Amino acid sequence: MFKSKDSTPALPADFCTRILNDWQEGDKLIEALDGSTPISVRLHGLKSSGVFNDEQCVPWNAQGRYLASRPSFTLDPVFHAGAYYPQEAGSMFVGWIIHQLTLPEEPILLDLCAAPGGKSTILLDFLKGEGMLVSNELIRNRSYILRDNITKWGYSNCIVTNNSVEDFHRFKSTFDCVLIDAPCSGEGMFRKDPNAREEWSVENLEICEVRQQNILTHCADLVKEGGYIIYSTCTFNRGENELQLQDFLERNAFKIVDLAVDKTWGLTSDSLGYGYYALPSKMRTEGFYFALLKKMGDYEERDSKKQSRDKKKKSREPISTASIKLPSPSFKSYDQLEKNDFVYGFPSTQAELAKEFLAQLTIVKWGVRIGATIKGKLIPDHELAMNLELNEGFKRVELSKSDALHFLKGETFSIDAPQGWVIVTYQNLPLGWIKSLGNRFNNYYPKELRIRMELPDDLV
Repeated sequence: MFKSKDSTPALPADFCTRILNDWQEGDKLIEALDGSTPISVRLHGLKSSGVFNDEQCVPWNAQGRYLASRPSFTLDPVFHAGAYYPQEAGSMFVGWIIHQLTLPEEPILLDLCAAPGGKSTILLDFLKGEGMLVSNELIRNRSYILRDNITKWGYSNCIVTNNSVEDFHRFKSTFDCVLIDAPCSGEGMFRKDPNAREEWSVENLEICEVRQQNILTHCADLVKEGGYIIYSTCTFNRGENELQLQDFLERNAFKIVDLAVDKTWGLTSDSLGYGYYALPSKMRTEGFYFALLKKMGDYEERDSKKQSRDKKKKSREPISTASIKLPSPSFKSYDQLEKNDFVYGFPSTQAELAKEFLAQLTIVKWGVRIGATIKGKLIPDHELAMNLELNEGFKRVELSKSDALHFLKGETFSIDAPQGWVIVTYQNLPLGWIKSLGNRFNNYYPKELRIRMELPDDLV
C-alpha cells in the first residue's frame, strides 16, 4: 500500500499509520507524496531580466512563479546574477506573513535557522534596504551557502552569523521579529527529497521536538515587547507544530495572531486553530506549516546607547575604521570598518548595532565586503560587484551568454574591455570582476562559486 514508484524509498510505515489516523483524507496526502514535485522560483523585484515573467504566478507571492519543468539553473547566467531564487512555493508564505505585521520604520529582524537563504532573501525584499536582518545558521558549511545566496541578492543591511540560539543571549529585547524555520523531521519534503524518507524515525521526531522547544524558549527573550515570532516547519507532525506552540504559550507571554487567509489558496487550519498547513494533497506545494505569535506588551525602544557601551567592553578584538572612496554616491551613507586587511561597509543608520553583533557573534558576512587593501590599493571584492547600491560608477562590459558561462566557469577569452577593474554583466546584471590588461584579462570570479560541469558545445 505504501510502496513508492521507481527507486524512491517507500514512505515509512509508522508515518503512514499516523497520517491515516490523524488526518482526514490522510490517504490522499500519502498518495500526493508519491506524485510529481512542482517547480517554482521567486523573482528579484529589483533585478529586471524578463525571465519567467509569463509563467503562472504563485497566488500568495507576487514574485513567485510556477515553472512547467525544471531548467538547468547552472547554465543560466541570470540565476548566477541573483535575478531569481529557486524556492518551494509553500515557504513563500513567509513573505505574505511579514507584510501583515505592524513594525517600526527600520525593523531589526532575525532569521534564526536561515540556510540555504530563501526566506532571508524574502525578508531582505521586505526591508528594501532599511533596518537590518541578522541571518543565522548553526552548521558552519551551510552558513557559507547562506552567505553566497545573500551576496547574490545584493542588499547591504544584512549580517550572516554562525551561532547557536544560546549565543544570542546578550541581545534580549533586540528584535522586532524572529523567524524560526525550525529544524524538523522533514515530512513535508518526502516527495521532493527521497533522503528525507530514509532519515525519518519515531525517535527523530522526539529529538526534533526537544530541539524546537529549546529554540523557542531562548527566542522568547530576544523579541521586543509587541514584537513577533514567525514559526514554521516542513512537517505534518503536530508535536512539532501546534502542540509545540501550545506548550510554548503556556510558559511565555505570547499570543497567537490571526492571519487573513484567502480561502481559495487551500490552506488547512491546524487542530488548535493556531496556524496553517499547506498540504500537497490540496495545494501546489510541498508540506509546510506556519503560525504567527506576538509578544505581550507595548512596543518599547531599547536603550541602545547603554547596551552598546556594555557590549563594547566585551568585544572580542579591536576593529579599526577605514577611509576609502567609491564612485557610488550611496557610499556616503555607509560606515566603514577594516578588519584582517578587508574593508567592510554597513548602512550608517544601523552601523552601531551591527558593530555590536560583530563584537559578540561569529560573523560570516557583515554588510558588504568592499575589498582587500594591499599596499594601500583596493582589490574590489565580489560582494561589491553584486551589491545593488555600491557597484555604481565602475566600468562595465556586457557579455554574451556563451562568454558569461565561460566567465562563471573561471575561464578567460577574447574581450573588448577598458583597462583596469571592470564589472562584467549579462543582460545588464553584474556577474563579477575582471581586471583588464589590454590584450587579456584576469578572471576574479570566486573559485568556490565557479561552474564545475562541462559546458555544452551549443551555447547560445
